[in-house]
Amino acid sequence: MTASMTAMKRIIAKRLLLSLFVFAAVRSALHGAAPYWVSERIMQLGERMGCQVVRERFVVTSERGVFFGDDRKTTFFNFAYRNGEWTAYALAGFLAALGTYGLLCGPLATWRPMSYRGETHCGGCEYGLAGLREPRCPECGTAI
Repeated sequence: MTASMTAMKRIIAKRLLLSLFVFAAVRSALHGAAPYWVSERIMQLGERMGCQVVRERFVVTSERGVFFGDDRKTTFFNFAYRNGEWTAYALAGFLAALGTYGLLCGPLATWRPMSYRGETHCGGCEYGLAGLREPRCPECGTAI
């Protein structure tokens, strides 16, 4: 493995670690600032949609969830109440990490396959090396 490939892997690892840190920080900050905000909004939306709420001072009294019933709408809102908070915070953290990684890559980063990089040129004189029969630049004599 060449030195440039090792350096590239280090840069990508640093970007990924910083993005992971941003993900954890955003998710923790959202959960710490308003831990039940999403759950309360889902409960209010379920009540507006006609689901009957089973609760006493925010204590769930049903095994299935906060809504009473067996129809699909109630099942959906019970599922959303149980998993919506985690999903919303994880999605916000993921979007922040994706934005951070995009900023670290730079706005002018080009996306191309790693295998093809165009015609090979000499590192010393930039002479085109297509069709050579020996591993030496015919222009300046640099070994390839």
